[in-house]
Amino acid sequence: MLTQEDMKTRFLPLIRDKGQCYEKFRAILARPAQAGEVIHTITRDGHETTNRAQAGDYVVQNQTGAREEYLLGAEKFQGRYQLIGPAEGAYASYQPTGKFLAIEFDPALAAQVSTAATFEFMASWEAPMTLRVHDYLVSPLDFRSVYRIARHEFFETYRLAATS
Repeated sequence: MLTQEDMKTRFLPLIRDKGQCYEKFRAILARPAQAGEVIHTITRDGHETTNRAQAGDYVVQNQTGAREEYLLGAEKFQGRYQLIGPAEGAYASYQPTGKFLAIEFDPALAAQVSTAATFEFMASWEAPMTLRVHDYLVSPLDFRSVYRIARHEFFETYRLAATS
């Protein structure tokens, strides 16, 4: 299994060179996580990853067909989302504010970096994450991590960022 450092070494140069700048446009629902709570991220194509909440984390629910959930630490969450208002139950609605570089993990890219079309790697939260051909490899603009967004959910939530 590739580590997060392996992923950054193999893919960040390609993401920087060939990636395009995207912004998340679809509002999300979020709530404070309970320390120790386990979140299983399930996309349209199946299990993506699992994460255990730390104190201060947020459970984010994308407003896609899969309604996939994932965890974000408080600092990342506050840097990426702005409160819109209350929603149902413990959830509130938030507007995304961040931009990211992304590149499609197509068969040519898999061959270029000598990987299988589907494989697991260690996400920045130290849990396995599955990457499948035609998914998107994404990095925030600070290049601290590389992670996967399933193809279907990528296009439900991201669009090319306007150039300024």
